[in-house]
Amino acid sequence: MKVEINEILKNDILNKLPHNYSNLEKALFIYNQLCLRLNYSLEYFLDEEKFTNKFSSLEYIKQVDGKNVCDVVCFTFNAIFVELLIEAKICNETEMYKNRIVDVLNKKIYSVHNGLILNIDNVDYYIDATAGVLDKNDLTLLKYSLNKISGWQLYHSKTYSKDHNIELENAINTVQENIKNLSDLQEKYIQLKVEDETYKKLPIENRIEMFKQNIKNMPDYSILAFNYLIKLKKKLFSKLEVGREEFNKYYVQLIFALDTMDKEYKAVFFSNKNGYTGIKNKENFDSLEINLISVKNKSYTNLTIEELKDLIDKNILTTNKHERISKYDLKMLQTGFEKE
Repeated sequence: MKVEINEILKNDILNKLPHNYSNLEKALFIYNQLCLRLNYSLEYFLDEEKFTNKFSSLEYIKQVDGKNVCDVVCFTFNAIFVELLIEAKICNETEMYKNRIVDVLNKKIYSVHNGLILNIDNVDYYIDATAGVLDKNDLTLLKYSLNKISGWQLYHSKTYSKDHNIELENAINTVQENIKNLSDLQEKYIQLKVEDETYKKLPIENRIEMFKQNIKNMPDYSILAFNYLIKLKKKLFSKLEVGREEFNKYYVQLIFALDTMDKEYKAVFFSNKNGYTGIKNKENFDSLEINLISVKNKSYTNLTIEELKDLIDKNILTTNKHERISKYDLKMLQTGFEKE
């Protein structure tokens, strides 16, 4: 059974496929293009059970054009990717069945998260574009020009020489360097210095303010927007400031929560310029600031500890699985959040 993909998406990618590329480079090019054009679905992330049928539907896959319809999930991405590899004559149709992509009986694709095992020129590769959701996955991270393809590796069931690893590394470098040269990609969303970490040398209160100011610059409400906040935190604050369990000292913390009243996934940003210390009566709560961030509106409001407690106790703020936020997830409120 053939998985039909959108003609616009197919033509946009395959028509740009460099003829002088090896099959491995062509496969990486197609993969990279898909990661640039498609997004992991926020609605699926928040309610997997409700939207599984939609994203495993063959009819939906035909609508994904990379322009007006861009939302996919792991198994949708895999089906589109493999079909493009077949169209480009890089892989054959047995890859669909070997990877259990097509559910012939129910006329849909299998809705399970599996990495792909693909044979390209007699070498097996393990490929996973969505190993993480909010972070640590190519589908999100390759939209930043400085990120490198990380979802490809040699399949472990066979022993390959060092040359095969070098070949994969060189192919990744070739594809990504050429894409940068063609499109002059820049850091699209976060205009912060990376190499010299200049911003991390500024006083902590300045960087806390910069984090809040950059909220208005985030992408539209999407998985990418939440990843933007993660990136922003990593760019502005050191690992020590984000918190080390052995020191029990925290300056900033970022968590994500579902607002059941607004039906919106939000972020909560905790900051304490003097550092939270998990010792009773020495926590520095006087310098604690809690910001509830509306990613949808690109804005934030201030909360007191009591207001945050109330939102959690009343199940207005929950995890994305509609479960209660544990006090142990609120590292900067450990001693101030005794009430369950």
